[in-house]
Amino acid sequence: MISGDSRLMVYPSYTWGLGRQYKQQDGLLINYTYLRFHQQLLKRISRGLFTGIGYHLDYHAHITTGRDKPLLKDYAQYSYGTSGPSSVSSGVSLNLLFDTRTNSLNPWDGRYLALQFRFNPTFLGNNHQWKSVYLDVRKYIRFERGTHRQNMLAVWGYLWTVLDKQVPYLDLPSLGWEEHNRSGRGFDQSRYRGRTLLYTEAEFRKDITDNGFLGLVLFANANTVSGPRSILLIHWNPAVGGGIRIKMNERSATNIGLNYARSLHHVGVNLTLGEVF
Repeated sequence: MISGDSRLMVYPSYTWGLGRQYKQQDGLLINYTYLRFHQQLLKRISRGLFTGIGYHLDYHAHITTGRDKPLLKDYAQYSYGTSGPSSVSSGVSLNLLFDTRTNSLNPWDGRYLALQFRFNPTFLGNNHQWKSVYLDVRKYIRFERGTHRQNMLAVWGYLWTVLDKQVPYLDLPSLGWEEHNRSGRGFDQSRYRGRTLLYTEAEFRKDITDNGFLGLVLFANANTVSGPRSILLIHWNPAVGGGIRIKMNERSATNIGLNYARSLHHVGVNLTLGEVF
């Protein structure tokens, strides 16, 4: 099985340094071009269990801040990947995947666990050698079995941490930057960044109509990050929200989702194809 995420993005985007270093209104707008090329080759070992290797490239180019704005290095008070116009992270990974979901676009039951160890050596183009670990766990609990009506609770959590100090700033664990960029409803992308990020979310899903054409969701999430003025597992950042689901394809059970979420300092509305997790 081949799994990947490749994209080219041109940003102006806000950043808030590490931890809770700055308040919401003190974010710094930065411009950059981002190339992501993540590919994994996985082999099935048994039912639902896969293992394999991967290659990951994260290239940030033309990193600048606005005129009369502080340099990213000075603002973030972080030396790696902030002083030059670009940063490169190029590495290989070992991957373990356990997935018993019957439908990844709209899971009704099952379990999901993904574990990745990534190693970025200097001979692959990195300025400094560094390593990271990413653990993603999901569980789907149905309240009505033997029916085609959706009435369930979905739970998601991930832990993302780096094991070395010399990691480029834009490649540090950051909210909304895990694989597929789905986390952090109710927050700005990149709102919290640090050497370790722990994220949790629970979502209640229920059909409104008997045929499942309309549905609703209620969700809550929270994250904690290490960094200045933020202690992992002590300081949490919560958000809540809800949404409407419209079944676009009955055969694949693919939904169009409209979500509203809010945290202490931000309100967000987004449109999704398929469930967030």
